[in-house]
Formats: sequence, C-alpha cells, structure tokens
Amino acid sequence: MKVGSKMNMVFGIITAMFIIVIAMFNFAMTELSGGFSHLIDVTKEKNVHLIDINRVVLEIRHEQAEFVETRKLESVESVNKLRKEADVNFTELEELDRLDNDLGGLENVKAIKVKMDDYLVQFDKIVEAMKKQGLTPEDGLQGVFRAAAHALEGTIKKLDTEELQMILLQLRRAEKDYQIRKGEEYLSKHKKWMDSFLKATEKSSVTPELKKVLVDGITAYEKAFADYVLLDKEGKVTPETGKQLSDAGRGVEKKLADNYVFGINESYLTMRRHEKDFLLRGAQKYVDSTHKEIDKIKKLVEGSQIADQDKEKMSADLKKYAEAFDALVADSKQIVTIKSAIEEQEAKLSGVFQESLARVEEDGKVVRASTEKAARTTRMLALIVAAATVFVVIFLAWSLTSSILKPIHQAVAATNRLVEGDLTVSVNAQCTRDELCSQLLRGIQMLVIKLREVAVSVKTVAEGVAAESEDLNERGRVLSDGTQQQAASVEETSSAMEEMSGNLQQSMDNAKQTEKTSSQVAINANESGAAVAKAVKAMKEIASKISIIEEIARQTNLLALNAAIEAARAGEHGKGFAVVAAEVRKLAERSQTAAGEIGQLSATTVEVSEKAGQMLEALLPEIRRTSSLVQEISTASVEQNTGIGQINTALQQLDHAIQANATVAAGVAQTAESLAAKSEELLENISFFKLPPATAVGYRSGGSAFDSHKVIESGSGLALPAPS
Repeated sequence: MKVGSKMNMVFGIITAMFIIVIAMFNFAMTELSGGFSHLIDVTKEKNVHLIDINRVVLEIRHEQAEFVETRKLESVESVNKLRKEADVNFTELEELDRLDNDLGGLENVKAIKVKMDDYLVQFDKIVEAMKKQGLTPEDGLQGVFRAAAHALEGTIKKLDTEELQMILLQLRRAEKDYQIRKGEEYLSKHKKWMDSFLKATEKSSVTPELKKVLVDGITAYEKAFADYVLLDKEGKVTPETGKQLSDAGRGVEKKLADNYVFGINESYLTMRRHEKDFLLRGAQKYVDSTHKEIDKIKKLVEGSQIADQDKEKMSADLKKYAEAFDALVADSKQIVTIKSAIEEQEAKLSGVFQESLARVEEDGKVVRASTEKAARTTRMLALIVAAATVFVVIFLAWSLTSSILKPIHQAVAATNRLVEGDLTVSVNAQCTRDELCSQLLRGIQMLVIKLREVAVSVKTVAEGVAAESEDLNERGRVLSDGTQQQAASVEETSSAMEEMSGNLQQSMDNAKQTEKTSSQVAINANESGAAVAKAVKAMKEIASKISIIEEIARQTNLLALNAAIEAARAGEHGKGFAVVAAEVRKLAERSQTAAGEIGQLSATTVEVSEKAGQMLEALLPEIRRTSSLVQEISTASVEQNTGIGQINTALQQLDHAIQANATVAAGVAQTAESLAAKSEELLENISFFKLPPATAVGYRSGGSAFDSHKVIESGSGLALPAPS
C-alpha cells in the first residue's frame, strides 16, 4: 500500500474518532446547558420574585411604622399600592412553580401569602384603631379627651384665687405692721399690695361676678384702712374703729375662701403629668396615678367652701375627663396589642421567607448536583474514546513510519555527506516502490548535480572577481592621489583669496572713513562760510556803531569848547569848570581818534572776512566732489568684496567636492581591497566541496562545465555525470 493510501486511511480513522467524541461532547453540552438553563433562568426568576416580595414587605413595614409615627393616610395608600404589587409577584411565582411542577414551591408561596394577609389584617386593625383614637389631636378620642381636659382646666382656672390670697395675706401683714409699729414705710407697702391685688383681680380667670365682689370688698377695706390711719394720726382710734377694719379684711378673705379649692392646681398639674407619661410610655402605673389624682381632686372639691353649683360643675368636668382618658387608654392598649400581633406576624413572615429562600437554594443544589453528575459521566466517556483514539493513532503511525523510514534513512545519509562537502555522493532512486520516496531520492540526486554545477561556476566567478578587484584597487589609489593634490591647490587658492578679501575689506573701511571725513569737512566748510558771513555782518554793524561814536566824540568836543568859552566868561568862578571842560575835550578827542582807528581796523577785517568767505565758497564744491569720489571708491570696494566672497564660496564648494571625491576614491580603493579579500574567502569556502575529477579541469566562462540532463546509470546507484 502506498504512503498516500496509508495516510488517507489513518486520517479517516482519526476523523471518525473525533466525530464520535464531538457527538458525545455535544450531547453532554446539551444536557449541561439544559440543567444550567433551568438552574439560572427558573431558579433565578423565583429568587427575583421572592426578593421583590421581601422588598414589598419591608416597604410595607416601613410605611406601617411611618403611619404609627405620623398618623398620615398617605402611608395607608402606599401600603395598598404595595399590596397590589405583592399580589402580582405571588401570581407570577405560582405560575413558575406550576410550570416547574414544584408542588413544594406552591405550598411555600401559599404559606407566604397567608402570613402576609395575616400581617395586613393586623395593619388594617391598627389603622382603624388609630382612626378611632384620632389621626390629629383635634379628632377621634384624642379630640374628645382634649376637649374634656380644656373644659376641666377652664373650670379650675375660674376657681384659681391662690395668687389673690397670697397678695391679700401680704396686704393684711402690712396692716398689722402699721398698727403695731406706726411706720410710714408700712403705709407704702400697704399701698403697693393694694395696687397688686387690684391688678391680679383684673388679670385672673375668675368669673366677672366674683371679680366685682372682690373689687367692691377690697375697696371697702381700703376705705376702712384709710379711716383708721387718719384717726390714728389724730389719736382718736377706738376699738370700734379697729373692729371695722378687721371686719372689712375678713370679708374679702371669706369671698376668696368661698371660691378657692386648696391644692387643686398642684393636683391638676400632677394629673396631667401622669397622663402625658402614659401617652408617651404606655405603662399601667401612670394610668393608676392619673386616677389617683382625679380622686384627690374630687375630695378637695367636696371639702372646699365653693358654691354647690361650682362643685357640681367641677364633678361633671372631672367625670368627662376620666371617661375620655379611660377610652383613650383602652384604645392605646388595643393599639399596643395590635403592634405586638404585627411584630409576631412579621417574625412568622420572615421565617417563611427564609424557608422559601432556603428551599429554592436547595433545589438549585439538587439541579447542580445532577448536572455535575452528567458532566462527570460525559467526561469519563470522552476520556475513554480519546484514549482509544490515541492508541489507534499510535499503532497506525508506527506502521506508516516503519514503511517509509528506510528511504528516509538513505536520504539522510546522502544529505549528511552533502553537509560535509562531499559532492561525489551517489543516490539510488530504485530502492523503494513508494512513489513519494522515489521522488524524494530523485530530488536529492538532482540536488547533487546542481550543487556541482553551482560550485564550479562560483569558483570561476570568484577568481575573475579577485583579478578585477586588484585592478580596481590600483585605479582607486591613483584617483585618490590626484584628488588630494587638487584639494591642496584649491586650499592654497582659497587662502590667497581670503587674504585678498581681508586687504580689500581694510581698503573699504579706509574709504568709508575718508568718506566720513570728507563729509564732515564739507559740513565744517559750510559752517565756516556761514560764520564768516556772520562775522562780516557783525563787522559792518560795528563800523556803523563806531561812526556813531565818532559823531558823539565830535559833538562832545564842541560841547567842551562851548563850556570852556563860558568858563572864560565866568572868570574866577569858571576856572574849575574850565578845567573839567578841558579834560572832557581831551577825552572826546582821544575817543574820536580811537574810533577812527577802530573803524579802519573794522573795514580791513570786513575786507579780509569777505575774501575768506569767497575762498571757502570756492573750496566747498571741490570738497563735495572729493567726498563723492571717495563714496564711489567705497561702493566699488563693496562690490569687489562681494565678488571676492562669491569666488571664495565657490572655491570652498570646489574644495568640499574635491574632498568628497577623495573620500569616495579612498572608499573605492578600500571596497576593492575588501572585494579581493571576500573573493579569496569565497575561493577558500568553495574549496570545502569535494568535486569529482572530471569537473576539476578548468571552466568555461559563461556556461556550466556539465550537462545536468546527461547521467550514466549503472547497477543500483547513480554514477557521475558525463561531460557535455
């Protein structure tokens, strides 16, 4: 059987094995998927509904606590909405249990629903009880009790004369102090307490009738006290006067006593405190204490001196208060009982929830266990089939390998000899009947022939490359020497141009300096001409002024002459004046002489200045022309400097190009040397291959020394190729 057939058979068996394994795996995955789908979908959905019901219960409990705390009907409405939401969840949960055929789950759902209904019944009871008690302090039993308490408080306030009695005691005390000590300060105290009594009477809660009686009585007492004081100051007090004053005071005291119940305020406040304690804490002892204070108030009223109608009114108000309080206590106790029942139902409902969640979790564990068991069974079957597949594959691989190893060993031996460089190896392509092995051996046979041809061709080319690289190396050296000489010449020329550029730059700087100097000289000449013109003008003005001085000197001389004449006429009296006139005349003559000399000098100076100005005006165009010529020289120097710079730049570029050529020439020489070395190395590597004697005699350039298509077959092997 051929290798291809064997391979096809092996792959067919392996494919069949894998199809079986995949089918079993698919079956197992289907079972596992079904189990996990049930576990994830149904169980999860049940848990979701149970958790949602639990959430609803918690929210109902919160609303119930909120209602008990605030007594707002909005909480009752929220509970009704949550009740409907819970009914929807119960319906869906029962439907899931029916689809899953879970009878135990149905029982649990019904148990939860029953417990929840019981809880809601208790909630409805507490709502009704609180409505009866009163959702606000003004309605229900609270409203009735509040009205009874306010009525009782109003009745007690009408009999509240305790403050008036205290003021009256202070008033009578001031009266007694005055009677005994006779001090004016006691009259002031008496007046102060009298005013306090009147104000307290006006502010008190007693009836208007009692107020009028008290005001009339205290007014009569005040008049009696005033009469007593007046008589006392006159020393006319009699026992009858003192008796009248005492009778007036006792009359007011009796009116207060007839409308006062001693200790009723304290008992009333204590009763209300016990009432509040019960409403806050709900303890029975506060109920008992409240009734105890009610009985105490009854006894105080019965033992008082108030009118019978007031006693009847107080008893009726106390009775209403006690009845309203007892009704409120009974309703509060009922609410406490309902709260206890609600707490008990909450505990039962929580227990049922926990049982349901535990049961759902247990169902999930059962499904998980069955799924894991199926997975283990499937895994065991897959392992058995896989082990059988591996055994069959190993057996077939051994059979297939043993049938093709022999020609492969022969091919390996031939390739090992090729690795050692032996190209004289011979391969027998007829050693096997397998077509693939024969093709492998024939391929190795053709590889040997091609390697022989390549080795001979590479050797020939390497020898030619070595010869050409030596010639290229020599030419590269000559080119490198020439470029180095050119680079030296260009460097010398560049140095000369740089020196010439420096000299020209200096000349250009000198020309610029000369241009500046010429410009400055022209400016100075202009300024000198202007100065000379100003000097000429000034000299002319001086000359005109000097002529004025000469005229003044002449007139002064005439005046001096006239003065001398007058002095001579005066005789002895004019001698002193004649001397002065003579001196003035001398000064005038000297001034006239000096002015004449200065005038001559001014005329000469004006003439010389005018000549100097004319010479400067004649010199100024020449100076300007000189400055223009120097400027042209400077411009030409700049242009020459620019040209020399361009020439110098071109020489530098040429120098760089020559240096680059020198570098390239040196690189070519080095490359030629390296190429020669590589050629020698290639020849040494080619010498590694062992060639047959027929191929070792020369080579033919441009073609192979062998014809790979002509071989001589002999015996059981492949002989050397024949020359073409």
